[in-house]
Amino acid sequence: MQRHTHRGPFQWSPLPQPLVGELREHARAEGAELHTVESRCAQRHLAELVRTAEAINRDDPGHVAELVHWTRASRDGRQDGVPLAACACDPDGTGLAGRDFLLRATHTLPTASEVWPAGTGLVVLLTTRNDTHQDWLCAGQALQRVLLHATARWTVTAFHTQPLEIPWLRAQLRTTIARGEFPQMILRPGHATRGRPTPRRRPDAVLMSE
Repeated sequence: MQRHTHRGPFQWSPLPQPLVGELREHARAEGAELHTVESRCAQRHLAELVRTAEAINRDDPGHVAELVHWTRASRDGRQDGVPLAACACDPDGTGLAGRDFLLRATHTLPTASEVWPAGTGLVVLLTTRNDTHQDWLCAGQALQRVLLHATARWTVTAFHTQPLEIPWLRAQLRTTIARGEFPQMILRPGHATRGRPTPRRRPDAVLMSE
């Protein structure tokens, strides 16, 4: 079983509610919570937070340079990064702005109130009660359980971490949508064609032993 990140819109078919419940239980088994963002008001607010963070990133030369560094041709032989073919979708084609890997998006992002395309799919927020190193570990383990179970059910996932990387936006997300818990990941699980594979480093290149 292989999991690939999706970076675009989904098919219109919604996720079955039993599957959503299963994903929530997998998160809880690791000490985290998985909240669905369903109300139109919450969706607009989350979209605005993601949009604000992405606009900041697109105006940051250092961030843009880092994207360029990690985006590369599919056949260049490197074992990391994001191939061009894996990020060809319009980053502004869903209700939540995506990362502009190819630097093709306009600087004027659509406002959250303008559009919530059906292809956006379900939006969920992974949270923890506290924000210690132990909570980060629990969040990571919960995320992997959620992703693997989703993959086993032929579901792909998109990520929108931009507002989580800017402290004041993350704080807003915590108080307005995360019910006072600490947001650790923003996900869009849904149905789509199989994601493009990306290169992977060998295990001995990322593991350390003493």
